[in-house]
Amino acid sequence: MSASERPVAAVTPWIPAMLAACLALQAGWQFAHRAAVPSAEDLPAAPSAQLLRVASLGETAALARVAMIWLQAFDSRGDNDIPYQRLDYSRLVAWLRAILATDPRSLVPLFAAARVYAENPDPAKARQIFDFIHAQFFGDPNRRWPALAHAALLAKHRLGDLPLARRYASAIQ
Repeated sequence: MSASERPVAAVTPWIPAMLAACLALQAGWQFAHRAAVPSAEDLPAAPSAQLLRVASLGETAALARVAMIWLQAFDSRGDNDIPYQRLDYSRLVAWLRAILATDPRSLVPLFAAARVYAENPDPAKARQIFDFIHAQFFGDPNRRWPALAHAALLAKHRLGDLPLARRYASAIQ
């Protein structure tokens, strides 16, 4: 212990009591003001790509990145405990489509679609994401093929849908 430090026993007894009271008050406040559990429909409808471009003020790549971060964090915000598997995938695909249209050179929406949202155990939701990836692949095949390749692997090994996997693989060829 250095010369400038005092032992804990030297602290006035009412200070730890005040600290404990503040902690109890904070816990009680948080418990009393808990928000209702959000539903999976809380993901708002996606804006149009044109609206996103106007809102970007010429910085479409930056806005697309911010929108993608917001979308990926939607299911894990402090006030939202919805796992991404329960999100409304029609709205999710609309968001991904709008973000990709805002910045077509970005691979992040397709990467997230293939590596995060397509990993859904619900086959219908996974197929929605696969369809989105497949449709977007043709916009820039030389850059977007990794997402479709991952979708082909998931279609084969997760869904057991060999014809779908072959369709995606033949599109890449």
